[in-house]
Amino acid sequence: MKQKFTIITFVFLLISFTSSMAQLKQIKIACIGNSITIGGGALSYPNQLQTMLGNHYIVSNFGVSGTTLLKKGDFPYWNEPTYRNAKNFNPDIVIIKLGTNDTKPQNRIYLDEYYDDYMDMIGEFRANGKNPQIFVSSPCPIQIDGFGITQSVLVEKVIPAADSVREASGSYLIDFYNAMLPHSDLFYDGIHPSNAGNTILAQTAYDAIINSATGIIRSFYAVPNFYEQGEQVKLYWETTSGTKVKINNQSVNSTDSMVVAPGNEEQYILITEGDAPDTSTIEVKYMAPGKITAFAADPLKTELGAGEEVTLTWETTNGSEAKINGESVEAKGSKIVTPLQTTTYILSATGVSSEEKSLTIEVVDASLINRAINYPTKALSVYDTSKASFVNDGDLNTLWQSGNASTQWIYIDLGRKININRIVIYWGGNYSSDYHIEILKSNGATSRIYSSSNKGDGDTDDITSLSGYSNIVRVLAVNRNDPSKGLEIREIEIYGTLKTNSVEEEAQIPIEYSLEQNYPNPFNPETNIKYSVSNPGIVSLKVYDSLGKLVRVLVDESKSTGRFEIKWNGKDDSGKNVSSGIYFCKMNIQGINKSIKMVLVK
Repeated sequence: MKQKFTIITFVFLLISFTSSMAQLKQIKIACIGNSITIGGGALSYPNQLQTMLGNHYIVSNFGVSGTTLLKKGDFPYWNEPTYRNAKNFNPDIVIIKLGTNDTKPQNRIYLDEYYDDYMDMIGEFRANGKNPQIFVSSPCPIQIDGFGITQSVLVEKVIPAADSVREASGSYLIDFYNAMLPHSDLFYDGIHPSNAGNTILAQTAYDAIINSATGIIRSFYAVPNFYEQGEQVKLYWETTSGTKVKINNQSVNSTDSMVVAPGNEEQYILITEGDAPDTSTIEVKYMAPGKITAFAADPLKTELGAGEEVTLTWETTNGSEAKINGESVEAKGSKIVTPLQTTTYILSATGVSSEEKSLTIEVVDASLINRAINYPTKALSVYDTSKASFVNDGDLNTLWQSGNASTQWIYIDLGRKININRIVIYWGGNYSSDYHIEILKSNGATSRIYSSSNKGDGDTDDITSLSGYSNIVRVLAVNRNDPSKGLEIREIEIYGTLKTNSVEEEAQIPIEYSLEQNYPNPFNPETNIKYSVSNPGIVSLKVYDSLGKLVRVLVDESKSTGRFEIKWNGKDDSGKNVSSGIYFCKMNIQGINKSIKMVLVK
């Protein structure tokens, strides 16, 4: 079996060769099964297996009570969202423990299809070039027939079919059946193991994983994913214990890493020798100077007459000479522009090759700008593969679907304060007739700017003549058309202006001390920080790193009442550039503390 990963290009030059278990990616294990896999919560066999294996592994429980492996069974595992989640988990190891419920009378009539359905399930985990290690597990013995579950059918039909699947698919065995056969006292109802029984299951799975056949490749990858001039790349690999390994015909340890340097194009081929020999290939690609890897603007539409700032961000490959509209800029960076009319910005990169990209910032009337598009979202709950971000991705074909709690909410952070005057909600099939629109104030309080008063009827709600000034908008739904399903919203559009027109929105005298979220965030190379002082006093505004170390003092002086703004350019007090990462800006005045999190990306 072969694995193939497309990553980057460089010459095979060994610089260092060190043990790297702590640096290797965690091995992900998906436990597929029914109620026996779900087990007793914290004492389920997957949870106990996690404890036995330690932090180098991530064991996830994907059990669904009552499910069958048979596609035509009364409760097919195939139809469950959990099955999709298990495949999306991209496991390195899959443990399949299904078959107990397939012995029921209504299911056993389809057992002739058990082999084909099992092979199909393994095929889906191996689709698109993936090659996880698959364990076909023999189900636990049935000590007392019940619920239609029958021991004789398990022994005579299910286990032999599963064993044929194991051999035909090149999978491996976890023999839960024989491990539990002597322990009839560890089944609390004759079918489900007790907590002590789950310990035996976990130990059996642990032994099978740790003592896997030699030659199996657990992982082979490179970091970073794109190689540029002046960068080093590290190869990581992990194989089963006792495996003999060669990379490009050079013998290496069974699990290790090494650093490689730039050079000519070449492949890295990892070949194993052992009980289950395997091959994995990394195709590498060198990104020479003169390439553009990113060019973006936020926002892409600005308000006519408001002097709205736009942040341009770009990345070109190392060693490139970069220009924006003919003006030289850093190879990777950002800058703030204030277009007064629709303007096109052209980024050019030259080096070994040359490339050019352009983007246009439209300056239009505020009524044409959807302020919500692609800004951060957060929801109380999300069902299955839905995402909160689907409500403002600009695509009416996607939707956010909530969980089943009676009250649900979702909010959008607009990145800056807006005078909100119109909101459009495109509902999915399950809408709320009684919902509210709220804004979040700087002191954390909410203010309600609209209530549907139980008159919502789904489809599209276009709500105008709103009045609210905030950077955060929340939709709070207190019911839904079908209580058995989650709330569904396809899109939320928010319109408003940056221009202020009310005393409440832009009071000349701040009514409280506040520290607003920096903008842009993430940022590079600089960001704007706004704060308000309601009474004169000594203001301290300092930047700390994620370990709490002081990086930069931005303000430490007496300030009068008013609103203020300062920029941080990503340098410490000595003038040196700080590294990428998370930083905290902390404000203190008269014993009142405020804090925001900032992300510097280089």
